[in-house]
Amino acid sequence: MNPTIYLIRHGEKTLDGKKLTKRGITQAKYLGKYLKNEKIDKIISSDKNRAIQTAEIINNYLKIPNKKDKRIREIHFPAKKGKKYQEERKYVKEFFEKVILKNKKRTLIVAHGNVNRYIICLILKIAPKNIRITQIPTCMNIIENKKSGSISLVTMNDTSHLSKKLKVRQKF
Repeated sequence: MNPTIYLIRHGEKTLDGKKLTKRGITQAKYLGKYLKNEKIDKIISSDKNRAIQTAEIINNYLKIPNKKDKRIREIHFPAKKGKKYQEERKYVKEFFEKVILKNKKRTLIVAHGNVNRYIICLILKIAPKNIRITQIPTCMNIIENKKSGSISLVTMNDTSHLSKKLKVRQKF
């Protein structure tokens, strides 16, 4: 079995972005039930509350180590110019190179829509300004690290674990 990363967007967030809505909590529960038998070794989440909350709900089903990482906090996307935005992308790229590319386990990562979009751009070697990628709350992007050293995006924006009423694209 190849090392696999389940790159997840957090559940639906409140207007202020600080926590999950009731629907977001339900989305995370559905995902936890779906992943229960996937034999995931560890969880890494953003250190922002909505990602932590999503990871904790999922972990009620997995019961595995959970680590927080500030490098995968929400960023601006598509890439904007300026020092602040370069710093954001630098941290995500560092996480990508040190965690995702070197992954040897089955790892669940709970991050944010824009972080996931940027990681997908890094995998596909596409400039962020040239693509728009949808990330529904609690969607899964599955990434495999091959023995050959290559990395493969197997699934993108998978919401098959959600009922139709929970597959809602969040708009503000």
